Amino acid sequence: MLLKNIPSKKTGLPIAGGILTILASCITFFISLLEIIASSGTLGIYSSLPLFETLFLGIFGIIIFALGLTGGIMALTRKNFTLSIVGICFSIVEGFIIIIASGTAENNGLMGGLLLGLPIIVLSILGLIFVAISKAEFAS
Repeated sequence: MLLKNIPSKKTGLPIAGGILTILASCITFFISLLEIIASSGTLGIYSSLPLFETLFLGIFGIIIFALGLTGGIMALTRKNFTLSIVGICFSIVEGFIIIIASGTAENNGLMGGLLLGLPIIVLSILGLIFVAISKAEFAS
């Protein structure tokens, strides 16, 4: 009965996982912003994908940015473990979507997609590992 009042040991793992997830989300945001700009045809940025696909990828990336940012903030505050994991997993999926979408374009090839999507995947997987290891530190 007295064991319930003993605070659990807090580590820096959720903070590291949250920061890595927020960094991956920011990269996703900038890539999505470039996709939206490319779909409008302004500023001389063009995509080899059709305009509606580029616009859809940009809008989807902004939504994933919001989910990843929420997951990173939840990891930093140690509030909601499930929401944090879901946000990080969506960031990983967005990294793969960027690789696949860029790999189907004729001009960029697979290397352009790897250069854009691989940092998101690596940062998100590291964040996922750090957050998953520290599950006991979360409030719910």
